[in-house]
Formats: sequence, C-alpha cells, structure tokens
Amino acid sequence: MRGVRVLELTCLRVILTAMLLLVAGQVRAEWEKVAEIEQTVFYLDPATIQVKGHLRRVWQLRDWKVKNKDEPLSARILREYDCKDARNRVLAVTEFAGPMATGTRLRSSGFAPAQWEQIERNTAGAIMLERVCSR
Repeated sequence: MRGVRVLELTCLRVILTAMLLLVAGQVRAEWEKVAEIEQTVFYLDPATIQVKGHLRRVWQLRDWKVKNKDEPLSARILREYDCKDARNRVLAVTEFAGPMATGTRLRSSGFAPAQWEQIERNTAGAIMLERVCSR
C-alpha cells in the first residue's frame, strides 16, 4: 500500500511540474525587435510599458550576436524614459550567459538613484524612445 501512495505522489508531482512549466511559458515576455546595430539586437516588451505623465518604464532586452570571453550574451533591462526631455535611465539590469535572457544568470543589479542620460539622435536609444513614447 505504501508503494502505491509513493507512486501516486510522484505522478502528482510530475503533473504539477508540467502544469507549472506550461503556465511559466505563457507568462514569458513577448519581445518586439526594435533595432539592430552592428553585433547587438535591441528588443522591448510592449506589455510592460508603464505610463506616468511624460515618463515611461519598460523592460528591454539587449542581445549580443557574438559572445566575448566572460561577458554576457544578453541582458534584461528595466529602463525609464523621459519623453518630454528625450532622456533615459537604467533602473535594473540582469545579465545572462545565453541569448534572449536564457542560460545562467550572471549578474543582477539595481540603480538608485539612477542618473538621467540624454539620448543621442540616430541611435538605438532614439529608436527605443520613439517606440516607447508613442504608446
């Protein structure tokens, strides 16, 4: 009888784990490609854009096409944009060993208070600003 109970619990764990993986897959970010410059591709998740007056917060992804030694292959970034003054600041960064925020998490950091930086014209940042502020 004890063996049957253990088997039932094992089956239940497998089913619950499978369900959790399915739900987790549905919660994943829907990355929208915004720009590609040299060896870097920039994405944003439009579902994460938060609007507060002329400010926008959004999760972004930076994906490098070539891995350099001891460097990440991608980074997930929480960035805030000031649509009125064309500037931005980084609020948090998590770097990953794999592409598209996969693989081992290498480093995570938050910035408080973050420094505002002006966005240069004709850059990936300018394209991102336009995309985020138009929503």
